[in-house]
Amino acid sequence: MTANPQHPANPYTSADRPGTAEDRHIAWLLAEWRRRSTAAGWPRYAPWLTAGAEAAVAAFFRPGRIRGACEQLARDRADADIPLLAALSDLDLLFLTAVGRGASDSVVSGYAAARHARIPVVEGYDPVSELPTEALLRRHLMRRGAAEPAGRPVVVAVEPQIGAYPAHERLRLTLLVAQHVMEIFGTPAHLLDDGRLAVAADRTDALPALVHLAALAPYDPIVAATGHASVPTLRPSFVHIEQDWADGGAGGRRGGLRVA
Repeated sequence: MTANPQHPANPYTSADRPGTAEDRHIAWLLAEWRRRSTAAGWPRYAPWLTAGAEAAVAAFFRPGRIRGACEQLARDRADADIPLLAALSDLDLLFLTAVGRGASDSVVSGYAAARHARIPVVEGYDPVSELPTEALLRRHLMRRGAAEPAGRPVVVAVEPQIGAYPAHERLRLTLLVAQHVMEIFGTPAHLLDDGRLAVAADRTDALPALVHLAALAPYDPIVAATGHASVPTLRPSFVHIEQDWADGGAGGRRGGLRVA
């Protein structure tokens, strides 16, 4: 256990919070996790301290209970409609604070299961990332092409450069890139079948500048909140414009997306 109740920034002192050594460690870890979560931009509308949060911290000191505690925390976050990216980031902060880095993939599975049991995923959206899929993008392109034959959009594909990290960390970083791309283009980022992200963009003079911005690594609130060297860092993405949208046909293209 790396949580240190004697840390200079520790909000706990034995003078005003009596209890066992375990109680003191739990109090410190809960307070430090909350501090970092707030610094990282926890949604103001959502309650942070729940029974699940307390159980998740206590589980570090009670072997065999971490999975159940994370499932309880997942239900709490799902009931509060916490976005997946925020929930994953908050879990990463907990594990960074307590034991270095990394939640288990079962944490992500528990969160996704709890959230989707309450809010079934709409057709056309990926059940894990909750991003719109390539199929939904194709339908959008076809509608745009039929309605605006002279002004068909182009598809800007973004390939996040993510290392060989556990699945939950790759998912969080992918969602960071998706949020980054959506803010730049002002349109939904779709998850392509090959794992890249893509947006439908209008042909304007500003397109090259937007493509350049999309390639930049996005701001990561966890790095800003912890400065922890072991937090996975995002490198600049590979970005390029796919072949212009056209009716499906030869050459391995469907609806204009390159699928080779």
